Amino acid sequence: MSAVVQQEKRHHQRIHFTAEARIVAAHEIWYGELHDISLKGGLFKPESYMEVDIGQRLVLEFKLGEHHDVIRMKSTVANRREDNQLIGLHCECVDLDSAIHLRRLVELNLGDTRLLERELHALTVA
Repeated sequence: MSAVVQQEKRHHQRIHFTAEARIVAAHEIWYGELHDISLKGGLFKPESYMEVDIGQRLVLEFKLGEHHDVIRMKSTVANRREDNQLIGLHCECVDLDSAIHLRRLVELNLGDTRLLERELHALTVA
């Protein structure tokens, strides 16, 4: 896994974060790779073609390193890129444990507590 901060015009900083991941939707599971993550979503690359619709609800799951802590993010499909080869996800809800792990991941990779506080503030007022 690797992580590097990537600047954007969005309110939330995306962190380049590569990890094995899976998406669970209704009665289907797709495996693939997480390309980046923020407090409000992520970018997922499925191993095989994934037919999804904008606004479709699903759950993104990925592990954090050797600790086997799993982040579960209830999401909706925000966009599809390159003929569904990249799926943009908007976070709708995370459980408390996932939120704690995600916050720590963002904090470690932003390297600036003020940026993290700004991210959290934008998340709560958005």
